[in-house]
Amino acid sequence: MREKSRDIVQMGNSTINWPKFAQVCLDMVCTLNYNGVYTFINDASLDIIGYRPEEVINKHFTEFIYPADIAKTIAVVEELMSGTKRKDFQNRLVHKDGHVLTVQWSSVWSEEDATMYSMARDISSIVEASYTIERQNQKLNALFESITDALLIVDNNWRITFFNKEAERLLPIDRHLHNGEFLWKVFPEAIGGVSYTHLYKAMNTGNTATFTTYHRGLGKWFKIKAYSSQEGLSIYFDNISEFVETKEELEKLALVASQITQGVVITDANGITEWVNKGFTHLMGFTLEDMVGKKPGVLMQGPKTDQATVGYIRDMLHKQEPFNATLTNYTKDGKEIFIAMGITPIFSEAGKLVRFIGILQDVTDQVHNEQELERLALVASKTKNGVLICDSEWRIQWVNVGFTRLMGYTMAEALGQQPKHLLKSHNTQNTDASPPWENLYKGELVSFKAPNGRKDGTDVWLSVDISPIFNDKGELTSYVVVQTDITDLKNSEMELSKLADDLYRQNSDLQKFTYIVSHNLRSPVSNALGITKLMSQADKNSKAFDISLDYLSQSIQQLDTVLRDMNTILTVRDSAGNLWLEKVDVRDVLDQALASFKEQLDQSNAEVTIKTSERLFARANKAYLYSIFHNLISNSLKYKAEDRPLKISIKCFGNQEKATAISFSDNGSGFDTEKARGHIFKLYKRFHKEQDGRGMGLYLVKSHLDAMGGHIEVTSQIGVGTRFLIYLPPL
Repeated sequence: MREKSRDIVQMGNSTINWPKFAQVCLDMVCTLNYNGVYTFINDASLDIIGYRPEEVINKHFTEFIYPADIAKTIAVVEELMSGTKRKDFQNRLVHKDGHVLTVQWSSVWSEEDATMYSMARDISSIVEASYTIERQNQKLNALFESITDALLIVDNNWRITFFNKEAERLLPIDRHLHNGEFLWKVFPEAIGGVSYTHLYKAMNTGNTATFTTYHRGLGKWFKIKAYSSQEGLSIYFDNISEFVETKEELEKLALVASQITQGVVITDANGITEWVNKGFTHLMGFTLEDMVGKKPGVLMQGPKTDQATVGYIRDMLHKQEPFNATLTNYTKDGKEIFIAMGITPIFSEAGKLVRFIGILQDVTDQVHNEQELERLALVASKTKNGVLICDSEWRIQWVNVGFTRLMGYTMAEALGQQPKHLLKSHNTQNTDASPPWENLYKGELVSFKAPNGRKDGTDVWLSVDISPIFNDKGELTSYVVVQTDITDLKNSEMELSKLADDLYRQNSDLQKFTYIVSHNLRSPVSNALGITKLMSQADKNSKAFDISLDYLSQSIQQLDTVLRDMNTILTVRDSAGNLWLEKVDVRDVLDQALASFKEQLDQSNAEVTIKTSERLFARANKAYLYSIFHNLISNSLKYKAEDRPLKISIKCFGNQEKATAISFSDNGSGFDTEKARGHIFKLYKRFHKEQDGRGMGLYLVKSHLDAMGGHIEVTSQIGVGTRFLIYLPPL
């Protein structure tokens, strides 16, 4: 640039720094020398074309122009250098990332500076918007030019006042018969439907109604526009049946196009290839250039291609009907594969065949699996056991006669079903542990025993062996299931197990019964003996005698309660393990148990704290619950600390509608729970050798809770005390 051109220009008393001014400009400001080389460009170049100024300066302007626009841009530059100003020139530049953008230039050539001064603005969005608007206008214009709507006019009372010839042609109406008729009398099938609803809304609101409806009687789709006026409604009908059908066809084609794993080939009416998709090239190896102008069969068929199937394909193409076929084909590199093809003929509006569309899918693995299945089926058909062959999704593909004889289902009934649903046990109370299914994926045989449901509603116990089948690629393709009937053996096992359970339960009940007799009866009997001894020494007319008599009565009542509860225990034992559970007042049973120890608690100066509601209910056996409290209170008294008065705390936690939790704690001598771990609730286990006892109490507590569906937890510390958490089942 010549010396005369300066960065700083004086204007009156102001100074303008033009380079700084250019850098804050959002448009791209630049200069070119006489040879068309950039000598300056501002920072906007980075935002507009992606290049920094230093990447542009000293480069020819054509390096950044879209190739198709270079010639016209050079012509404009030459025009500018002749002295013409241009403010509206547009061309396309190539962004650094490769995309093309449209810019508008304002340029002037300075002969004095031998420099072209230019300013460029990115108008890509404006051009795109204009292009979109133009395309929409073209579509709308084409639509408007092709519309030949039917018109029907009704008054405010729904009387038909006019309809044109197109309406008469499209609709089942006659101008000589239906003018002046009530609209809904002419079209009674529309009452309550889409048209009825929209037209009434337009009439009542004055708003325009536009909707689409299907006329079943005519088998046509109509787009309807209804315009409201003071006189009534003007209703325009447009037959869009072809549009709807075309839309549905396009949706189908879009669905096909979305299946990128499938090959698509389009031929003309003579079977000459016009186009193939990338999926076809991926599948067969042949490119579009390989296929265009040739018949697909010429390139894809080979020595093992079945000629009978080829003949069938030719016949169906000649008939111009859609069809499906599976054929051995060959890829470009000579690999043999099985192809399932669906061929659809495409016709013009005039009904002339214009092309065929073929959808191709590789079914080699499926065919090989079917062949393997046939071989397995041949072997399996000879065995008496039940045999199933399932695919990788556990859908049954084949069953033998032995399966039908064993389970009652024919092959037709079993095909496509999953064994876990079809053969689900009708009574699943007795099942083995879950089989190690993960071993199947390691290629290992899995065996298990389980009851399976027969078609007739009965169960059969089966020994099941499952073998996984893998293809050459190591992919799991199918399962072979062999069933052996072991019902008789399993019934014998269950009968023996039931006998063992009965013996164990009876023995356990006998132990519990013996303990209740020896423990729970002792307290009221001892009380009664003590009271009678006192009464023999007291004056029969004294107050002490009356009090003792009252205590004696209570002890006898307690004795009667225990005897009745013992009778309940005997009944429970005789019911073969079906323990009777009922709604029991926990507080009432607790009070009974505490009353049986009243004398011992008083003599020990024991403090009993109860924090439960007055009416606390649980689902339990009353006799068992009484025995639980009786044993816990007895233990608290027996193992109380010598250096402090006994304190017993009984609390209730939780929502008794869900479950009942009872905390029973004392400040007794305690024991070492770590040392006693695993033995606390075992029979005859004792942790205080210096005290009398037989080690039955806690055993019975846990046994009773187990029988009632509850459980117990314990924490204890030597010299501090013991806490039991009792969980009873919900009501």
